[in-house]
Amino acid sequence: MKTGYVATSTIAYATRTSLLRMQAELVNAQKELVSGKVADPGLALGARAGKLVSIDQERNSLQAMIDANKIVASRLQATQAALGGIAEQASSFLGALVGVGQADGAASALRSEADAALRAITGTLNTAYGGTHLFGGINIDVRPVADFFSDPPSAGRQAIDAAFMAAFGTAPDDAAAGAIDGAAMQAFLDGAFAALFDEAAWSADWSAASDRNIRSRISRTELIETSVSANETPFRQVMMALAMVGSLASDELNGAARQAIVDSATALLGKAVGGITAMQTRLGSAESRLDEATETMTVQTDLLQSYMSALEGVDPLEAAARVNGLTTRIETAYALTARLQQLSLLNFL
Repeated sequence: MKTGYVATSTIAYATRTSLLRMQAELVNAQKELVSGKVADPGLALGARAGKLVSIDQERNSLQAMIDANKIVASRLQATQAALGGIAEQASSFLGALVGVGQADGAASALRSEADAALRAITGTLNTAYGGTHLFGGINIDVRPVADFFSDPPSAGRQAIDAAFMAAFGTAPDDAAAGAIDGAAMQAFLDGAFAALFDEAAWSADWSAASDRNIRSRISRTELIETSVSANETPFRQVMMALAMVGSLASDELNGAARQAIVDSATALLGKAVGGITAMQTRLGSAESRLDEATETMTVQTDLLQSYMSALEGVDPLEAAARVNGLTTRIETAYALTARLQQLSLLNFL
């Protein structure tokens, strides 16, 4: 019979190797306990790991659209608020026009109100949200509407002054303007003045906005308009009415000429308010479609997340038991290693 021996160092080395393996397993077990998912999907799922990656990509794509929709929804809300402000300004001035009289100074007061409203609405049309302009159409990086009251005078203001001078040979504030009768003023407003606010003149003298509105992809299959442009007709009508009163309704005009201005501005503002309401309705429809698309994608994302959890999820009780078991085994291995290190032949001599 042949006998052999095993060195103490060999036993200690084997224990250390086992200890390192258990420590690695403990790290993975703790990771699974905290995250609720397998530490190594490829090892745990095998061939199904590719399916997990595909589902995760689909979920991330949907989540990216949901996040983008939140930004679009915020822009729509800001645009709706701005439209409400413009409609309120237009309606308020419309009320002032309806109640205007022929008393001395009435025209000056009306012109001041028109100028104030024109400044306010210009500011609203130039509203920026998140670093981009709401009413610029696809030209989101430029101010849509020029400042009518700039110094030197804006192109729009110069065009109005030049058109009035060409038609009547005088300025609205000159005493000679008192000779303009109502019919002549109405013909000017419907002709030369109205031409200053048609699409071509508006884009040349007033607006840097694009006629094309922003289109947003709110789902894989839906692409909708989510903005309005400062070039749309209701805005031109509002600005035309305010510029008409602010620039032309002088106290030097006779009553018939001033009444022609008031009547024309009243008609324009009435149409403009109705048009702005229609734009709000259009944006409201876009908001509704956006909400529906976001809700649908949220449900899809939740379903995909549930499927991923079923594939890579771990039982928290089982994970906790593994952590406790590995911790106990590691502690035992440390104790055994310490005892082995104390073994020496000198203790038995």
